[in-house]
Amino acid sequence: MKLQNKVKILVVGDIVGKGARNAFINYLPKLKEKYDYDLIAINAENTTHGKGLNYKHYKLYHEHHIDVLTMGNHLLDNVEIYDYIDKIDNIVVPGNVEYNDQIFNNHKKFSIIFENKEIIFLNLLSVSAGQKFLENINEPLSYFDNIYNLNHNAIYIIDYHAEYTLEKNLLAYYVDNRASLVYGTHTHVQTSDERILPNGTGFISDVGMCGAVDSIIGYDYQSYINKFKNGGASEIAKKGPYMINALYAEISLENKKVIKLERINQKL
Repeated sequence: MKLQNKVKILVVGDIVGKGARNAFINYLPKLKEKYDYDLIAINAENTTHGKGLNYKHYKLYHEHHIDVLTMGNHLLDNVEIYDYIDKIDNIVVPGNVEYNDQIFNNHKKFSIIFENKEIIFLNLLSVSAGQKFLENINEPLSYFDNIYNLNHNAIYIIDYHAEYTLEKNLLAYYVDNRASLVYGTHTHVQTSDERILPNGTGFISDVGMCGAVDSIIGYDYQSYINKFKNGGASEIAKKGPYMINALYAEISLENKKVIKLERINQKL
């Protein structure tokens, strides 16, 4: 059997709550049919009612052959994750955070071998997005340097969970020609700046979300307006239609550069 000269990867934005979760799972076969991806990664930190990821929903993703699940600032919002994360290996937590519990330190990267090539998925968190971890966040550029210096030959895929487009651009240019793909998450708003950087790294400031179209970052817009004006809580949007935001990339196995990049914004 002839080896492929590329790996096809689909990365999916933050999946926000039940409706978006079901819409994504239902649309997944069409994504597979159209892109015939080799690996799929999703940001799962908003899966369970917008707050973390419980075991039931992790199993759902596992049953539908999701390869990698990245997280973010809502990592610890659902305490059930403490009960199961040490039994699995494909959840990637923000690596530049110092955790009190060793089980999270064991999930700072996920490595998979594809066609004899190691592919490493990383999840980084910025100070702008990680207020809950503020005192424990290490500077992400130096963190990447330390990881990269352990293995120059791997293909690196980075989910950078950050608030500002500037800091996402900065990281992407910093790792250009070392990481193969950098995509932003956290804002839930897809940007239209997808591009291949001068030295071959694929990049988008924010890949977006899977959530209700008529919503504020996946939340019911009226409840969010009330929250802004009067305080209180906001609620996950429960009415469709929903949209799928994602990014498709083809990466050369020979030089680790992106050779194709396509932004996906699909209204269901």
